[in-house]
Amino acid sequence: MSRHNLPNVVAKNLKHLIAQQKSRAMDMPLQLKLMNRATQIFGSSWFLWINIGIFVTWILVNVVGSTLLKPFDPYPFEFLTLSVSLEAIVLSIVVLIAQNKLQSDSDERALLDLHINLLAENETTMILKKLDRIEKHLGIEVSEAEAKRVQDLIEETHPEMLAEFIHQAFCDEVGDIQKTKK
Repeated sequence: MSRHNLPNVVAKNLKHLIAQQKSRAMDMPLQLKLMNRATQIFGSSWFLWINIGIFVTWILVNVVGSTLLKPFDPYPFEFLTLSVSLEAIVLSIVVLIAQNKLQSDSDERALLDLHINLLAENETTMILKKLDRIEKHLGIEVSEAEAKRVQDLIEETHPEMLAEFIHQAFCDEVGDIQKTKK
């Protein structure tokens, strides 16, 4: 299906989501914009190759020497070690900031998904109730198992109870795993 053949509602939703992302990017604090740019640069293959080039050049100049440059950091390359350690600290902090932002975005999307799913659950329950009434009004016979299944689905979903059940099951599973490791 091409982009031009999208149903209107899908195209409208995509247009809205893209506009929202652009708006958020524009409203993003300068610090986060800089961190995003730094992450793009530091996460590129060019950054890797530049680092390799610097390290190789540094080591060659300081081991072999050069007619242009005299050794300035003899083996065991203490200044190189210091520089690489500082770079690693900065890169680690940038990565942690980027991960925090990604986690925040992911949490926000998960909350939106939950709200949409709860709305869809409520809408589906209402539809099932109406279909059940129509079925009864028209005198349509259904099997006992099907009627029971529809009644189960019509019952209101309590997300807080479901979340607690999932949490407890997860905790029980983790506890079982930890017991088997001992």
